[in-house]
Amino acid sequence: MIYDTVVSENRVMSMQEQVMPDKKITIHLAGDSLVQGYRDEEFVAGWGQYLPLFLKENLVNVKNYARGGRSSRSFINEGRLEQLKRNLKKGDYLFIHFCHNDDATKSKETLHNRLTPLGNPDEKGRFPVVKGEPVPTDLLPAEYFEELTKKSRYVERSTIETAYDTLKQYGDYYFPYSENGVMGTYKWFLLQYIKAARTAKAIPVLVTPPPRLAFTKNGDKIKDGDGLHGGNNFAYIRAIRQISKEKDVLILDTFNEMRSVFEALGEKDSHYLTAIKSGILSGKWPEDYIYSANNPASVQEDTHLNKYGAFLMAAKLCEDMLIYITHDISRNANESFMPLKDAILMDPVRKIRPPEPLIGRKAVFRKFFRYDVMPDNNDPDFEIEKYLKEVEK
Repeated sequence: MIYDTVVSENRVMSMQEQVMPDKKITIHLAGDSLVQGYRDEEFVAGWGQYLPLFLKENLVNVKNYARGGRSSRSFINEGRLEQLKRNLKKGDYLFIHFCHNDDATKSKETLHNRLTPLGNPDEKGRFPVVKGEPVPTDLLPAEYFEELTKKSRYVERSTIETAYDTLKQYGDYYFPYSENGVMGTYKWFLLQYIKAARTAKAIPVLVTPPPRLAFTKNGDKIKDGDGLHGGNNFAYIRAIRQISKEKDVLILDTFNEMRSVFEALGEKDSHYLTAIKSGILSGKWPEDYIYSANNPASVQEDTHLNKYGAFLMAAKLCEDMLIYITHDISRNANESFMPLKDAILMDPVRKIRPPEPLIGRKAVFRKFFRYDVMPDNNDPDFEIEKYLKEVEK
């Protein structure tokens, strides 16, 4: 059994403690660093740690299994899905958020433990579902060695040993990376999470991630390309949408929504929603974050969200669930968000303070969010209840 530490805003719990049986509905989170919890003093944050702010504690539990650096494939190889499955019960939800580490169009140096190929699309652009084939953990993919020798004829012995040590942690067998997905494709790995939920009579929910903050030259549009969720019109996002449609799965499609927010803010202000990559990484929020972000020696992230950015992602997810509920939309005959109707709050328990430069961008947040995401706004026209009544009409 894997023993992890799950970090919330208020306390640190062992996974054993966190998965005690409960009669409440439980939302289980499977994902990567954009979902996982972080320590209070860190500027970086995952949306999983803020999702409970929008839910009634007496009706819903949130159990966050997400871990940084994991892909849909490595999460399974490490036994994390098996552990999660043991705690799924009828009526629970499984939110599935993988993409950043799966994207096989970036450097292949992490293909042994992260990348998950899409496979070749058909004439209609549909990516295949190719079953994963396990191999012994003493077998590294040939593509890994090819990638290492592209830069130099000589490869450090320690590099190879570290890769083998990683594979040993998987047990006797694992699902390897394979060129063109001949031994398992991204959609097949996502399907394993869907099947796990439905086998337990729980409800699977696919979540599209936000885009990376890479802008076009003029700084007003999010760039599409290799390492930016797959290029070719964001191929990995399209694959998530495809498997949602093919298997009739609920989807919280936040990619385009967050993309619109980033583009409306522009390149400079969008980076006030991301963490610090190099510089001061922790301290008092948001004052110390602003100091670090404005330091010329600091480098801001293009991938990981900061506390306010993660808070916005959690808000957007709950807004989308409320829209499903308002329209009484279901999937796979009876899978819907209706059981959460009374559990989603119309106003979060508390709000995360935005970095000071974003306070002047109120119009952007008012346009793209139905929750009042600015603290102490007290704007009577900014109420999600009014918005939902408009949607219902």
